[in-house]
Order: sequence, then C-alpha cells, then structure tokens
Amino acid sequence: QRRVHGTLSECLFFFDRLDGMRLRCILLQLMRATETFELGFSRTQIYSVVSDVKNYKLFLPACTGSIVHSEENTEIGGRAATRMEASLEVGFPPFFTEQYTSLVTLTPPDVITAQLHEKSQNQVLTDLTCEWKLQESAAAAHSTRVAFAVAFAFADGAHQAVAAAVFDQLVATMSDSFAERCRQLYGAPTHPKRVV
Repeated sequence: QRRVHGTLSECLFFFDRLDGMRLRCILLQLMRATETFELGFSRTQIYSVVSDVKNYKLFLPACTGSIVHSEENTEIGGRAATRMEASLEVGFPPFFTEQYTSLVTLTPPDVITAQLHEKSQNQVLTDLTCEWKLQESAAAAHSTRVAFAVAFAFADGAHQAVAAAVFDQLVATMSDSFAERCRQLYGAPTHPKRVV
C-alpha cells in the first residue's frame, strides 16, 4: 500500500547569511511516502539493482547523471556494510534541474538507505531520504516483499506545492522504474507487481 504524508510535525530549519549579519529562517514541510509491494524477482536481484547507484542514469526517470565518488567498507549493528558518496543530477524542466550529493549505505542483503549529504546555498532540494527494505516473500517462490520509503523537501513554497501535487505519482514511478530495470536485466518476473 502507498501512504503519503505531508505534516508540519517534523520541520526543517536552515539559515543563510544575508547582508553580513541578518539571518533568514525558512520553515519547510517534509513530504513523506511509503509503499509496500511484492515483485517477482529474487531479493538478490532487487538488491543488486537498487544498490547500482552509478547506473541510475540509465533507468531512473529525470536522472541525467549518476556518479559514485567514494566507497568504504564499514559495520552497522554487527553487519558488514558499505558507505558510498554519490552525486545525482536530476531534472524536471522547467520545474528545476540540479545536482546533489547523497550518502548511501548498503547493508546486504536487505537494506539500502540514502540521505542528502551536501547542501548548497541555492539548492532547490533541501532534504531527501530514501530507504529500501527487502524480505524474501513466503507467498511465492522467487518473490520479494519490498518496503520503500522516501521523504523530501524543497527550498521554497512554489516548488513544494508543485511537488505535493505529483508526489504520489512520483513515488509510484520511482518504484516501477526499479522493477522495470530488474525485468531488463533478469527477464520476466514470476508474477506482476502486487501492492501489499
């Protein structure tokens, strides 16, 4: 199921210096959405596609560039993991086009998270977090339950209002793009996408 939230219970404050001493504070609404569904691919296959950040530009809508700058092995809760810093260039002309850097954490075989890492003064996108959780499905062989969550905010009300209007469709398009990439790489799924 897909749930979309836009509340002021969690707000972002950030400041930029104007005229030397004066500070401006901007209150932003953080848009959130979650979707849970089952795909007819193995957990390993889905994990491989979602973690393939450098190739996002090949299959994610509006992603025109994807570069991995660094990777390091680490440990999270006793589990081996990889942290990478990656830049994505996204565009929805004439809405906005920009590049941002995220910190991506890969915890095989089932968790991938990404969070906006660097923010510039004139950046339109001011917050972005994504999380994928993958669980082998008991409902069918070669099937995986996917829990996908995303949250983001923009630097001004105009961009925020446009995003809110298309947010639900944007989330669905993102998850469908990863499913289509699995199909391109691994062939037909064992069953159609099933919203849980």
